[in-house]
This record gives sequence, structure tokens and C-alpha cells, in this order.
Amino acid sequence: MRKIAFLSMLAFVAFMAMSCEEDINDSNGSAKVSGYVYQSRQDMTGVEGVQVIIEGSQNADDPYTGPDRWCSSNEDGYYEGWIFLGSDPETGGYDYVGDCSVQWFYQGIQLDSVSGVTLSPGSHFTMPPLFINP
Repeated sequence: MRKIAFLSMLAFVAFMAMSCEEDINDSNGSAKVSGYVYQSRQDMTGVEGVQVIIEGSQNADDPYTGPDRWCSSNEDGYYEGWIFLGSDPETGGYDYVGDCSVQWFYQGIQLDSVSGVTLSPGSHFTMPPLFINP
């Protein structure tokens, strides 16, 4: 019985290791959006708990068509959202490019919104710092 439990757990761990998201690179079609949120220009204390939404730009020529991605800023104000852009159905290559918009919310209030963030496989788009109190 212990052997079966051990083998089951080993199989589960191996499955989880294989299904974990790979680091950003152009071989897996992923991209990343990251940045920092601070109190103000005078007080560069990071703001924790800012919700960041990455979604397709509605009026873009090549909008990102995948699911909206959500992430939150940590105690340092840092956030990162990972996007899988998909692949070209004809070539099978990861050459899809998508235009995204990024929105920030804090305590139920929208702080800012930016459109026209173009992501491609392997890209890392670093947003400019956002200040809660400008």
C-alpha cells in the first residue's frame, strides 16, 4: 500500500513539474507585462494589492484574443502578468503578436488605463511606474 501511495505521489509531482509555466521566451509563445506601483513621486513606497488587468485592445488592428489576465502588486509594489500569445495555426510557430490594454484598480477605483501595448513571443513590456497620488 505504501508503495502504491509513493508511486502515485511521484507521478503527481512529475505531472505538476511538466505542467508548470515556462519562463518567458520566444520558443513557448509567452510574453510578460510588469511594473511598479508607488505611493507618490515623493514617497516611493510600494503599494500592495493593486489589481492589474491585461486584456485585448478592442480597437487594435491585431488585438490579443486570449483570456484576460489578472495579477496583483506585492509589498514592494511590483507586479507581473504572463501572457500566452498562442501560435499560428498554419505554421504552428509562435509568431502571434497581440495588442493589449492594461488597467490598474486599487480599493475598487480605477487608477489608470493604457492601450496599445504590443506583445510578441519573448517580449517583456515594462510599464512606466504608476503613482497612486501624483
